[in-house]
Amino acid sequence: MKQKFISLSLFLFLIFSFSSFAQERPQITFEDLMISAEENVTLITDARKLAEKYDIPHTIYLPEGVFIEAKGIENNKVVYTIFNDLLHTFNNGEVASEKK
Repeated sequence: MKQKFISLSLFLFLIFSFSSFAQERPQITFEDLMISAEENVTLITDARKLAEKYDIPHTIYLPEGVFIEAKGIENNKVVYTIFNDLLHTFNNGEVASEKK
């Protein structure tokens, strides 16, 4: 009986952990965010304003050639596009949001 309780507890812990981690990732895809930001430039402006409000950067360039830019807002969080290949922006592009 004790073994079943431990197994059930572990199972419930894993379910709640995965669901909370799933909420951390933006729902929008890289491609959809790029298209939306291109069609509606105010998305970028609003994302930058929100980043400034939270005192976080809106644009980051890493020496390795990675470019990160605030391009949208989702669930009142800044959503960034991550360009891993600046010559081919849709090659290995990603999205991420800031953590609160």
